[in-house]
Amino acid sequence: MPGDFATALFAESLLEKEPGAKIISDVRASRAVPDTIERAGGTPLVNRVGHAFIKARMRKEDAAFAGEVSGHYYFRDFSQADSG
Repeated sequence: MPGDFATALFAESLLEKEPGAKIISDVRASRAVPDTIERAGGTPLVNRVGHAFIKARMRKEDAAFAGEVSGHYYFRDFSQADSG
């Protein structure tokens, strides 16, 4: 799925700047997303779908980034706001 691919790419890029960061993907993502996050040195977290749930989990975990299969992307540096 395109959302999986983009989430994995964003995660790899972000983890170059912030090794060990927590990255959230939604429950619909393929196994390739958490595998990519782990290979890049990050901590993958899986979360329920929906911006309210993603934003709350990002704040709770201090996650650097989250991506949904639907193409919604959230960045901690952008106040956890969706950047579609």
